[in-house]
Amino acid sequence: MVWLLRFSGLLMLILLAPSASRAQQAGEARRVQLTAGVVLKDPAGPIRSPAFSPDGKLIATLSADHTVRLWGVVTGSEQAVLKHTAAVASVAFSPDSSLVVTASEDRTAHLWETATGRERTVLSGHPGFVRTAVFSPDGKVVATGSEDNTARLWEVATGVERTVLRHSGAVRVVTFSADGKLLYTYDSQSARLWDVATGVERAVLKGIYPIAVGPLSPDGTLVITTSPRDRAQLWEMATATERTVLKGHTDSVTHAMFSPDAKLVFTASMDRTARIWDATTGAEQAILDGRMRVGRAAFSPDGKLIVTTSRDTARPAEVAKKSERPTSRDIARLWDVATGSERAVLKDVTSAVFSPDSKFLVTVSADATAQLWSIVN
Repeated sequence: MVWLLRFSGLLMLILLAPSASRAQQAGEARRVQLTAGVVLKDPAGPIRSPAFSPDGKLIATLSADHTVRLWGVVTGSEQAVLKHTAAVASVAFSPDSSLVVTASEDRTAHLWETATGRERTVLSGHPGFVRTAVFSPDGKVVATGSEDNTARLWEVATGVERTVLRHSGAVRVVTFSADGKLLYTYDSQSARLWDVATGVERAVLKGIYPIAVGPLSPDGTLVITTSPRDRAQLWEMATATERTVLKGHTDSVTHAMFSPDAKLVFTASMDRTARIWDATTGAEQAILDGRMRVGRAAFSPDGKLIVTTSRDTARPAEVAKKSERPTSRDIARLWDVATGSERAVLKDVTSAVFSPDSKFLVTVSADATAQLWSIVN
């Protein structure tokens, strides 16, 4: 059976019978039903980097006019516009959803109140473009990463800079461990672990490709990286020693992340496949074959689904005439974690994010809109 929905001119949803996979021999996965909800329309142009608040009531998006917009999930109405003087690179909510932190090319990060949109504090001190900013798990500290080759820790209550953590290159990602005691940072050449309380460097991982999304296991024991070759590695966080190597891809691994329960690892590769692995044994659990080069990926918070977005090229058999060039299209796919089977396809989608309760998916389209979908398993 095929279901088709159209909206905003471009975006379409097709529910397909699951595609074949190695793990599917145990039985066919259930189809997933997605129901289209509110549409977010940004007057400034294309929407980027959607993020849900932890309480699931707000969505934050980046805009082309140097702003972040906050939207109500229920109504899709614009709640606040948060303005910088240069392009905004990232946005993140505090654990209690009362604040957001934004990082910008204007060399600052800002703290804002979500209820009012009022600016609370400007975190200034970086001499370079601030790429990223995140809250600690207790919401008391913000970590920033910058083109000035440093990460910095700031007190949320006062806006005072607490610690400067020096790298040899631009810091692209900062992530706290689940207990808030360690900070993971990376530049293009190395990943580092820091003691948050003292600012002391605990470990340096070199000769690897650091991971931008989901590098730390939720239980705080492991770090995941990829090598310049066709594999990913799991490292013991406490000792910075390699524990497991994930082998099976035939080209460079570009993405890797842990499942919410830390029992599985997802990887995606230039070989146009993604894979699911057992985090304890390193055994391959499933191959997700969507002829795709994954641009983004995320587990649903309940660990049952994975969403991937990619720029896909049609296979030769799908091109009407031999003289025609293969076409490319932005595609989002939902995958069943237990079976590795494809459960839904969304066309003309550039990014997608699950809500904290796993009941909604927000997708961004090339037509400058975002769409909220209800998920029914």
